[in-house]
This record gives sequence, structure tokens and C-alpha cells, in this order.
Amino acid sequence: MYCLDTNIIIEFFRGNERIIKKIKENLNSQLFLTTLSLCELYKGAFLSSNKDGEVMKIQTLLDYLKLITINKRTAEIFGEKYKLLHDIGKKTQDFDLLNASIALAHGFVFVTHDTKHFIDIPGFKIEEW
Repeated sequence: MYCLDTNIIIEFFRGNERIIKKIKENLNSQLFLTTLSLCELYKGAFLSSNKDGEVMKIQTLLDYLKLITINKRTAEIFGEKYKLLHDIGKKTQDFDLLNASIALAHGFVFVTHDTKHFIDIPGFKIEEW
């Protein structure tokens, strides 16, 4: 099962053929989106000059993806990984680490374009599409 980063969905909306193909190929394996990424998508939609069209894309997307969110295990993983990264001097953005922690808590592979944001997180399964 895959958890898709915000940047993957943005590329999907932009018509990136490679991303569209990968998403279609993996629809049966259940694709997930974090509520944090959903917040980022809505932020972009409301800042867009085509707010209604962008909101419609997001709402349609939610028919195909399942949402996952922060739970107690996610919070524990976040604290643990933050400390590990802090100790080795490899800080990351809180949103990125939260998304990674959600994927880790659920045992999902996280799919992104920005592996450099996640590469130092121990035990994290990541794919670049």
C-alpha cells in the first residue's frame, strides 16, 4: 500500500503522464493520502485563480484515495524520529516528518518526488515516482 505525498498529487493534477500511469496501475493496491497533504492541497486550491476547479479536482480525487491521519502511534514515531534526526544534525520540516510518521505508523510505502526530504528518516520506506 502506498501513501502519496502532496507533490505526487500536484503532478497528477498537472497531467504528468508518468504519474497518471503509476496511479492507475496501483489503484487496486489501495492508495492513501494523509490529512496533512489534503490540507496542503486545499491551501493551494484556495490560493489558485481557479479555486472552484481546483477544489473539484480534490473532491473527485477523494473518491479514489483513502485518507489516513495522525494517531497515538504516529505521534510517538514523530517524537522518536525527530530526536534521531536532531542528534545526527539532519533536521527536516515538521510537515514532512509528520507525513513520514503517518506512513510509518501504518506500514505504508511513501511516494514522493522529494526523496531528499525523507532520505535520512530511519526505517522509512520510500519510492520516487
